[in-house]
Amino acid sequence: MSITVFNRREVYMGFSAAEYDRVKCVLSDAGIAFRTQLSNRASPFLGRNPAAGTTLSTSYLYYVYVHKDDYETALSLIR
Repeated sequence: MSITVFNRREVYMGFSAAEYDRVKCVLSDAGIAFRTQLSNRASPFLGRNPAAGTTLSTSYLYYVYVHKDDYETALSLIR
């Protein structure tokens, strides 16, 4: 099952790399396909200054997406 921008649902968004890894492991162990995205909030290419209120712990925003048909199952597993 292919995951695209049109058929995906977000199951995790946050700043914790540890939680991001935990969510990926749980989904992988359950055989649920997922896609991830990493956003660097302090990127100078986005016109943001890393010194302007962005700490190292909030520099990266992590996302995990699953196919919309797997959404409810994924949520119950990661909670």
